[in-house]
Amino acid sequence: MMASKTTPKNALRRRILDSARSRGGPAGNIWYAWSEKCHTSLVLPSDITLIYWVACLEFDPDVETFCLGSVENDYDFSVVRRSQGASKLIISDRNVGKSGSTSVICIPTSEVLSQSALAVRLMKPLAFAAAIAQKECAATSNAVRAFTISHKKGELHDFFDSLPLLDQSEVCGVFVRHVVNGYIRMDLANQPFGNHTPWMCRQPVTNIESGLCHVT
Repeated sequence: MMASKTTPKNALRRRILDSARSRGGPAGNIWYAWSEKCHTSLVLPSDITLIYWVACLEFDPDVETFCLGSVENDYDFSVVRRSQGASKLIISDRNVGKSGSTSVICIPTSEVLSQSALAVRLMKPLAFAAAIAQKECAATSNAVRAFTISHKKGELHDFFDSLPLLDQSEVCGVFVRHVVNGYIRMDLANQPFGNHTPWMCRQPVTNIESGLCHVT
């Protein structure tokens, strides 16, 4: 009888499951995603952590960086904000003991779930960013940045019309990078990500600007 071989796909699946279990997530969906903000892959142990990450962390210019919690440290995310510094976030409807610490923030589950529709709309642009995760895309990035500075605002298709020699999927990925990094604000309030997504140019986020948000 031949011993079964461990394929790269199976090895990745095992690492994802082990990582999710180490964070003590409830039974349910496990999500594997790319974070452009942190330049790393994430294993999100539940739907609720997925929603909070994509809707409240990844595209928020006030968030400088973050990391996932674990069973040992008993929180969902550790976040560093430009306006508030470091804090630990717990997503729960229960009263969570803070041990006198003002750096522990409890977020009601219902508040996170109210961002579900926005989180769904943000999945598509995140996929474009993930597709170029291992690529520098310097030429495309320079072209997109120059266009946003010169035109100030417009719709996504304006990049395709003005930069016809560039690959459209790569342009979309770079566009999303620039949103995450604070160079562009995009509006997904009334429609999904696509050719007519409105955008406007903005300067890189600073502590003074930290009240602004990329996605509306």
